[in-house]
Amino acid sequence: MKGPMKHVDAYVQLFGILRDKDLFANGPTHKIDFSKTTPLRKAISKASLELPGLYQDSYISPLLRNLEQTKARCSQATIETLSRAVLDHNHHNKERDVIPAIQGLLALISNIYRSFLTPEFVTERPLPQPRVTIPSLVMLRPRLNLGVEEFAPHILPAEEVERLCGAKVGVVCTPSNYRTQPALCWPALAHEIGGHDTLHAYDGLLWEIKYQVRQHFYKGPDPSGTEPENKDQFLGLLWDYWTEEAASDVCAILNLGPAYAMGVAVYLAALNERIRRYKELGKEGQARRGQNPSLTSSWPPSSDVSEIRPHPTDILKFQVMIGAINALRGLGDQDKKRYTKQIEDIVSYTLEANGSDSRTISISGWFQIKTGRWMHVEEGSFPIDRAEMEDGARKVGELIASAPFSRLNGNSLQALETWDSSDQTETDGIKKYLHDKTPHFAVGDDAQLMAASILALYENPTPEFYDYINENLTQSLVSSFGDDPVWGKESYHPIAGKGIGI
Repeated sequence: MKGPMKHVDAYVQLFGILRDKDLFANGPTHKIDFSKTTPLRKAISKASLELPGLYQDSYISPLLRNLEQTKARCSQATIETLSRAVLDHNHHNKERDVIPAIQGLLALISNIYRSFLTPEFVTERPLPQPRVTIPSLVMLRPRLNLGVEEFAPHILPAEEVERLCGAKVGVVCTPSNYRTQPALCWPALAHEIGGHDTLHAYDGLLWEIKYQVRQHFYKGPDPSGTEPENKDQFLGLLWDYWTEEAASDVCAILNLGPAYAMGVAVYLAALNERIRRYKELGKEGQARRGQNPSLTSSWPPSSDVSEIRPHPTDILKFQVMIGAINALRGLGDQDKKRYTKQIEDIVSYTLEANGSDSRTISISGWFQIKTGRWMHVEEGSFPIDRAEMEDGARKVGELIASAPFSRLNGNSLQALETWDSSDQTETDGIKKYLHDKTPHFAVGDDAQLMAASILALYENPTPEFYDYINENLTQSLVSSFGDDPVWGKESYHPIAGKGIGI
């Protein structure tokens, strides 16, 4: 790339702002001994009064009923996660910024999840009913475990929560200090909720997506042994391993639009830098301050890692997202081309700034090919041209976004949710309101508000405007919480509470 462009320069500036935020600092804790059942049960019961009736039968009752058995089977960290999904609602929390953050997060989670439960448009074939219709709860993780690497938001899907304690609601775990950085840290929820949560809500959907991805690279049956017979089989098995994470990024694009990719570029670069510093501080007590944003291109990044992550490397993530953007059936070609170029420029700049100009992508380590079966790839076994790998990633993104799936009655994911020109128009309107700092509470939905906030920051990447956007976003989402059909109070619903007279 010949020189920085406006969007690349903005990306670098936003990286610097988020890089210097202490995302991993300890957050507020509850003065509860999670190892003692009786006081924990009382605390959960008290805090549960803040939750709607939907959650009383689906989450609170099973959790309390099975608390003793769950404590006997699970780690204290898991018990704390399941409990804090309720305890963090306690309005008597002394940390004044906790409740607005919880409400804003819940409003966003509800908006994202409900958008995937109703058809985006009229379909010839009716969509199936999801297994879980209640949006996930959220908890703020007060401290990080270096060994487990709880650096980013992640979700316990409803089926996993049911296995642990009998409840049938998912739980999103978010590092506590993310609560003050909604503009660049909360878009990751579109990946967790729109992606993982949705993919697990429809029976057999994830399995079918994995099958189609494998078949894209090689036709016919899977390898009978533990080793692929050729490069195509290797790529098929590798992308099968990466499919859930890739599909979750595709779903995030369907929900937040291309702005998701623009925001997650800043987030990943800052997160990579924070993780590097965090590990160095943990080992040596001091860490060098990184000046350039970095994205992973090969795996592993260091010699002490043996298991390939279930996430595609960063640069391949962006190619998946570009594939999904170009598959958006309702978005204009000009918008697709513009966003594709901006994302490509950001990735190219990041690689060049870090001297990562390799023409090949190296993948080595262990990854799962079937339940109970793992495969080890030696470094250099399947050296793959970077352009070929990136092209494959784009095709994976396009396939996931546009292919019909029998588990959706022959519909694509875009029948559930998609980003189109009307979303983009609404977002551009909100962006103008943000620049002018004028009220906009009645404009657009939560996804459009998130997208507009990201795009506005790219046009004004200053610390002052960043703070304004975060404050505005929190206020707007708290307002959305009050109007939410799941979380809103009775008075917000025109038909609620009126009763039927005689």
